[in-house]
Formats: sequence, C-alpha cells, structure tokens
Amino acid sequence: EKKGFVLIGWAEVGYVYIFTNEPVKNLDDFKHLKIWMWEGDPVAEITFKEFEVNPIPLSVTDVLTSLQTGLINTVYTSPLACIVLQWFTKLKYVSDIPLTNSMGAVLISKRAFNKIKPEYRQIVKKRGYEYFRRLTEISRKDNATSLQKMKAQGMQTLKLSTPENLKKFQKIGDKTRQDLVGKFFDQALVDQIQQALLEFRKRENASEGNVQ
Repeated sequence: EKKGFVLIGWAEVGYVYIFTNEPVKNLDDFKHLKIWMWEGDPVAEITFKEFEVNPIPLSVTDVLTSLQTGLINTVYTSPLACIVLQWFTKLKYVSDIPLTNSMGAVLISKRAFNKIKPEYRQIVKKRGYEYFRRLTEISRKDNATSLQKMKAQGMQTLKLSTPENLKKFQKIGDKTRQDLVGKFFDQALVDQIQQALLEFRKRENASEGNVQ
C-alpha cells in the first residue's frame, strides 16, 4: 500500500511445465530447441539467458500457428492453458517437473479503493481473499485434470528430474533470482521470502515427523 495500491487477492495460474516435440534428456539439450518466449517478458528473457538458450519471442496468439509451421517446437505453460489454447495438439512431450508456479494478483489503486464507502472496504478485501482462494483451488484441480487428459491422449513424460538436472535447475534458479535483484525487487524482499520459505519447510517437516 506504500506504493499506492490495495491488494484484493492472489491466484495461481498453475505450475508451468515444458512442452516440446523433442525427447530432451538434460538441460544441455535445451540449447538445440526452438523455444517460444512470451514477447516482452523480461523475466523469461533473463531466465533463458541463464539456460544459455536463444528463445523465439512471439505473442501468445502466434504460438499455435508457429507450432504448426515448425517455427517453434517448445513452449512453457500450465497444463490447463496448454489445452485451452490447443497447443497440446501440436506437442508430444511434457516435463515431469515444473519450472515454476505461476501466480497473479489483482490490485486496485488507493485512489479508486478510497471511493468505496468505508463500511464496504473490508468486505471487498475479505471477499477478495475468499474467492481468489477458491479460484486457486479450482485452478489446481483443473490443471491436474488437464495434465492427466493430455497423457491419456498420448503425450509422453520427459524424465528431467534426475539429481544432476535438479542441481542445474536449482543453480539456474538461484542465478536468475539474483539477476532480477535491483530490476524488479530488492535483496531485502528476496531475503524475506527465503526466510518465510525456510520456516514453512521446517513446519512441514515437523508435521510429517509428528504423523510418523
């Protein structure tokens, strides 16, 4: 709110997987792929730079045609989006691990929010939290179902979750995050998120230990 906005809610787009027509086995194989990149996405640009990949920037509306013509042979998206956009009809493989969990938020400027009657402002926030949480639950279910349907129709799974690949993924993720510091967020925010993640994992491990 210090920046002049009010958060109404967070929602997940879903886990983002690699979908391709090539049976890649490791991260070095990525260098030979014709990978689509969302045009104008600086985060994706920095990420692919760390992968040592030269992506092909296109708008979302051009992806299906580009898959059909062979201009690209690899995309990254959620399973639900892959079905809705019909990209899956031109793809053969999906990675067994996601690249990231894509999320989005709805913000309202303070100026607009303050036009709402004071007695209704907390209601808007509360309902926003409730319904975006519900939307996330629906999204998770739909994405899981979408992935199952694509596999049932013949899409094959790429085994990329080997110890060696996971180590490289982690290294690239760490480097990309540091490259983004100062461009999209500061180091203090990264440290805060890392600490919250550490505490969450400790609670999860403790909970699993109690169950056992």
